[in-house]
Amino acid sequence: RIWVLSRSARQLSAAMAAGAATPAAAMLASASGNGDARGQVLLILRAAASADAQMRVPAHRQLQELEAQPGFASLLLEAYADANADPQGRLLAVLMCKNVVDRCWQPRTAGQGMDDEERRYTKECVLKLVTLAVTGALPYLVELTLVLRRICRFDFPKQWDELAHFILGELRRLRDTGGFDEGDLAVIVVLHHVL
Repeated sequence: RIWVLSRSARQLSAAMAAGAATPAAAMLASASGNGDARGQVLLILRAAASADAQMRVPAHRQLQELEAQPGFASLLLEAYADANADPQGRLLAVLMCKNVVDRCWQPRTAGQGMDDEERRYTKECVLKLVTLAVTGALPYLVELTLVLRRICRFDFPKQWDELAHFILGELRRLRDTGGFDEGDLAVIVVLHHVL
């Protein structure tokens, strides 16, 4: 793996391997009899993008059920960051994560939103993934910055100081290096979407 998010990410991955990381992962694992929740999410996402209505409609229903489950956004981010996943699945995972953040970040009805811990963990994951994507280690930087933008709409700057520190650090790095390369352009793309 080219990424390790944090101690909590390793714990989540270990719990997923045991079959009970999050309610979303547990729901997937119990439905399939398989503990690979990321793989199941990628299969469902590919089915949801299928031209075949017999595959697409049930997959859409399954995604709607999973969307309300705690931990689903984190599971999507892990699926996106999985270097072994196919490119279409990774793209669909990050796009679905954007939609989940948009719909679930701030609850519209009681019990439908993300709790504070899940929001904190998701923000932490997104920042680490953006850091990797800026270096070229992950694809779909623009789509990932759309997830970042959705979170910013709700939490930045009052509830997300870490993002300001990240942006300032990247700008200092740009100033100090004196050159301009693809990584620097990626930082500009992130800034464009955040600001």
